[in-house]
Amino acid sequence: MNSDTSLVGKDTAESQQPFLSFVWQWMIRHPLLSVALILAIQTVPTLWSRDLRPVDELRHAAVLIEMLDHGNWLALHLNGAFYPDKPPVFFWFAAAIVWLFQTDSAPIFFLITAVSGGLLLLATYQMARLVGHGSKQFGLIACLLLLANAFFIERTHYPRMDLLFSTFISLSLTAFFVAFERHRSVRWTLAGFGFATLAALTKGPFGFATPALTAILFLAATRNLSRLIANDIALGTILTVAVMLLYFVGLYWAEGEAYLQQIFGYVDDKAGWSLGINFGLDDYAYFLVWRWLPWTLLLFFLPWRRILHSLAPRNWDNRQNAGWIYLGLSIVCTLLPISVISYVHPNFLIIILPPLAVLSAAAIGQMTSDSQRRFIMIVAGILFVLGIAFPIVTTVDSSVFLVPYGYSSGAIAVITAIFMYRMRRSGFPPFLVVLTAGATFISLLHFIITNPASDSYKSTRPASTVIADYIDKGYAPFSFGYPGYGSFFQYYAGHRLPEYDDWNRLNAELRHHDRAVIVSSQRAWDNWPDRPPQARVVHRSPRNPSIDHYDNMSRDPYVIVLEKQSGQ
Repeated sequence: MNSDTSLVGKDTAESQQPFLSFVWQWMIRHPLLSVALILAIQTVPTLWSRDLRPVDELRHAAVLIEMLDHGNWLALHLNGAFYPDKPPVFFWFAAAIVWLFQTDSAPIFFLITAVSGGLLLLATYQMARLVGHGSKQFGLIACLLLLANAFFIERTHYPRMDLLFSTFISLSLTAFFVAFERHRSVRWTLAGFGFATLAALTKGPFGFATPALTAILFLAATRNLSRLIANDIALGTILTVAVMLLYFVGLYWAEGEAYLQQIFGYVDDKAGWSLGINFGLDDYAYFLVWRWLPWTLLLFFLPWRRILHSLAPRNWDNRQNAGWIYLGLSIVCTLLPISVISYVHPNFLIIILPPLAVLSAAAIGQMTSDSQRRFIMIVAGILFVLGIAFPIVTTVDSSVFLVPYGYSSGAIAVITAIFMYRMRRSGFPPFLVVLTAGATFISLLHFIITNPASDSYKSTRPASTVIADYIDKGYAPFSFGYPGYGSFFQYYAGHRLPEYDDWNRLNAELRHHDRAVIVSSQRAWDNWPDRPPQARVVHRSPRNPSIDHYDNMSRDPYVIVLEKQSGQ
């Protein structure tokens, strides 16, 4: 299974468009620069387009500000309370970028995500070169498959730690494979353990489990389990254990036993490990088929008999075939563990994007020119139909992903489809360049125009600004609602908001303050027993029933002011 075979089609040289041929050759000479430029075009114009929103965007922003303002570099805090949900490495990474640009305004969080996306693309390129044993062109195609994928584009505009988490896992996977291939490579083994440890310190134990399980299964499949007792593996294990022990000792030193108890309690509650299967085949179909479009369609165009023959155990001595087996195992070792946990989110799939991209690029290399042509025609046809449908869908629900101002996005989709159809005989590279360009411009319309429009009912900044004004005037701030509600307003308000979920307790606390400002919801206001007559609503955020269940937690917040009269 050769990664570069038929990668551009047998008749590419004769039929490729001169301009696109020149562009492609330049991109091959400068693959990483090309990838960085495309990512910059997709993300930089959108950095200032919208506010941070609940849940995770505002929560993680508040955690970072707590770290910077109060020095909580090991034991994270949120709204003045422990935040054991996540380890600190992502926030260290974010703090470094904040320090570099000397700002903690909202655009910096989108920049942090874009930089994380760039690092994941770099990890994908290295995986294609070192595990897939591919050329620069092969690595470039693997990255472009991501840059033309709607799920990846969406994630690069969603401030979270998942892209960095996947980067560390991908680098660990690559390092372990190279270490196994080079039997006495201590530095690659240590790099594998080091990146896996960083992944664990970014989002939890899953970050170490995925590359470790992949390595063990690969060594078992290749009948090389004795490799696990080699000196470099022992040294790497000692390194990981030492780092994790230092981390937990640091937590104990900083916050005591209570923080550690919350960490292990959180992991147990979040995982909900069970003997049953909580993530079935229908979930896999939904997650994988839709999240990896259009590249899922490659499954219908592959020469499966030839591929399966090349991947038979008797052919595993081939270096490249071993790489495909390894990448396939890495996907299995991601999907199987999440099948037995109670909490599954699309963000888990970011972990498998790099190996999926490399395997998909290899699959393209196995397609004949006729198969590539048919694939291009089908993708062009689907995009054409979507372009016609965009204006219609927009009139029904303007919040649908990648459906901004339907006529504009629809026109771009139709034009892109026509270009792809016209160059169907030019091979895969021109098609991939045009598809990436079309996806880029359609997504820019979404993230610059449509997505920011929902700030009117998703952003907590207006309410937070009102809260901040009253705090500056000497009002005591409070939050009423479910646990964590106050953290949605902490970042923009610039202050902690003590949280309450019982009106009796809050009423008791309010007796100690002459003036207070409270953020709550319409439902809580309507059900406030013995509401003081001096309480009045000074701000009401617009309500929109179409927002998802997470935003329902913070929708239509009321800012309530309570001013006691003298003598009360």
